[in-house]
Amino acid sequence: MTPSRPAAWALLAAVSVVSVAIVRLRPSGTGDLSPADAPAARLEQEVTRQFGMELPVVWIVEGRAGTVWSAAALERIQALTRAVFALPGVIAPDVMSIASPNLREVRVTDGGLTPRYVMGEVPRDAGAIAMLRERVADDPMLRGNLVSLDGRAALVVANFRGDADREALARAALAVRDRFRDDVIQVWTIGAPILAVTAPASLRARLPAAAVVLVALAAVAMVLGGARRILAGLVAGMVDAAAAVAAAAAALDASVAWAALAGVSGAAVAGTLAVTRTPWPLRTAGSLALGLAIALAVVAATTDPILVPWFGAAAVGVLLAPFVAACARVAVAPAPAERSGRWPAHVVAVAVLGAALGAGRLGVRLDAFGYGLRYLPSPARDDLAALKRHFPPPVSFAVRVRGESGFVGQPGVLQAFERVTDVMRREPAVASATSLADLVKRVHRAFNDDRAEFERLPEEAGLVGRYLALAYSPGFRRFVDRQLANAAIWISVASPALADVARVHVALAATLAAHPIPGATVDPPSGDAATLLRAGRAATALVRGAVAALLLAALGFVPVIGAMRAGHALVVAVASAGALAGGLGWIGLSLDLVSLPALVAVALAALLGAAVKSAPET
Repeated sequence: MTPSRPAAWALLAAVSVVSVAIVRLRPSGTGDLSPADAPAARLEQEVTRQFGMELPVVWIVEGRAGTVWSAAALERIQALTRAVFALPGVIAPDVMSIASPNLREVRVTDGGLTPRYVMGEVPRDAGAIAMLRERVADDPMLRGNLVSLDGRAALVVANFRGDADREALARAALAVRDRFRDDVIQVWTIGAPILAVTAPASLRARLPAAAVVLVALAAVAMVLGGARRILAGLVAGMVDAAAAVAAAAAALDASVAWAALAGVSGAAVAGTLAVTRTPWPLRTAGSLALGLAIALAVVAATTDPILVPWFGAAAVGVLLAPFVAACARVAVAPAPAERSGRWPAHVVAVAVLGAALGAGRLGVRLDAFGYGLRYLPSPARDDLAALKRHFPPPVSFAVRVRGESGFVGQPGVLQAFERVTDVMRREPAVASATSLADLVKRVHRAFNDDRAEFERLPEEAGLVGRYLALAYSPGFRRFVDRQLANAAIWISVASPALADVARVHVALAATLAAHPIPGATVDPPSGDAATLLRAGRAATALVRGAVAALLLAALGFVPVIGAMRAGHALVVAVASAGALAGGLGWIGLSLDLVSLPALVAVALAALLGAAVKSAPET
């Protein structure tokens, strides 16, 4: 029995009310690929708290013409650094630049110990500037990190308290950027609080153009498919997406990223069913949707736990799709006689083939930094592009080493650190490998009249201990804590290519096994490189799970619609996903954890839509 239009609207509203469970979503970023209490997530938080920056913000000072190696540019870097120290919520020991007092070495003089700053005062003459430039170029801790390799830009980095008012922090950081930017010096600023303010503003500025494009697309769709039928598809998609996201929030502890992507599947399937031209019985559509939902549930139970929220919520969305689509069609009452012209099969085939050819242009980019460059509009993207241009963010592994208080100061431990970093530097894909041993060698040289032959590890534990006590500065915090009980070895990978990161990970595990750290517990590698590997694992599991779900569903469709129709629906699903993949390739996007779920959602919708459309009348 067909429900009345008021009843259909009431049922749609009832399903929508369930979406209040969305408030249970836990916030996350695209890099949140593990449950909040997973060991990998806990380790990442601990390592960041001990050796990293909880809420970093950076400023890039760029010479519009020439380099930063001039008195005027160096004065600007010094003034900006001092301004950053005055920002609310700043952690003063974590402010770093070549002008920061936190960047210093301890030197032995006749009068005792004297700190030697990288740039205590701005050099005025060409000779002094050249000496500073040479000192930075000779220091691997500074070269390419605080001044770009080509000398065109310098970096000011600051860390802020996690409980800082992020909106106020963003406004203050942007005010610093604008104050020091002029027709000679360009200044950019990057950080999570900055993006939280600039990205929405940038998106809002583009809403009028986006609205024009959407209206044009909607007009074309309504001409081809019928206005009320397209409206029914939009209503069904929105309602089903809300229900799928709510399911992910209420039952699957999904993060915002995974839940939002799961809602795409529900929207795609429900919208497709609602705009299907051929009248179809709810019973048949429900049977087919149930088969696809079961296939997705089976995959969710057997695939990588990372993807349980995605496949689980997608199963809920697919299961509700026939019901939501039927209610939407009744609610907007598309005329039974409404029809649209059919595109010739050969025209569709040529269009799909032409789009699919672009798939060869697709790359795989799963690093977190790349999402902003791909999806954020300008000007929010411009600051990210400046950072990538001058200081390409490294993809790094952090290996935490734990032991009793003071154990890090033992020469045997530092020698083990040195062996690990020496081996890793020989890996072609490794950009740099650093540990506390490198800092101790530099301090040993500094305490011996800066003679090159002393840039080695001392053999006396007492001497090492004195060096660490006298020379410990904020720069050491990246490598060791004050108690000398926790240390970090940092391995930076030359590129974010997944194959390179995976190869370095294997080499790092083998090196740590071959060169054990005496008296220590070595944690699994963490850092953004480890997150990238988890993203790769999730992407691989997503593809495998999607293929398995499509095959299982098509097999389950055979008793309902027959083998030929089920096979045809599978071909349509693959062709639709291939066409979308090609379209992404033509416009220069990549496969990532945004585009991959979209491809899967299109395949699911095409599979169910083609199966329902080809189902025999009952």
